[in-house]
Amino acid sequence: MARVSRANAKLLSSLMVYPVTWTLWGYLFRRRDARHPWLAAMAAGPICGWATMYTVERCQRFRRAQMGWQQLADHRAALDEVRSRRAALVSTVESASATLLHRTHGLREHG
Repeated sequence: MARVSRANAKLLSSLMVYPVTWTLWGYLFRRRDARHPWLAAMAAGPICGWATMYTVERCQRFRRAQMGWQQLADHRAALDEVRSRRAALVSTVESASATLLHRTHGLREHG
């Protein structure tokens, strides 16, 4: 998802969710017979919103790191395959060049 789309999604969701959260916090504080429940809700709402966004972003960062390690492990298996193929190619080229060198050296002696 593009950065602009992600930012728009966060902005729109915060416009919808934060007032609902503040209303719920105000209701809960009022049920607890708080003196100024709406002031407490105005303080608790953004703090909880920040904590939620922080937690979500940490989970996303953890998931990206986990996927990175998984990709690294997959590439490491591919790297082992490439190394074995390279070793086979190097030995084939060395034997072919040794054979060619032996033949050309033998032709020079007889020619």
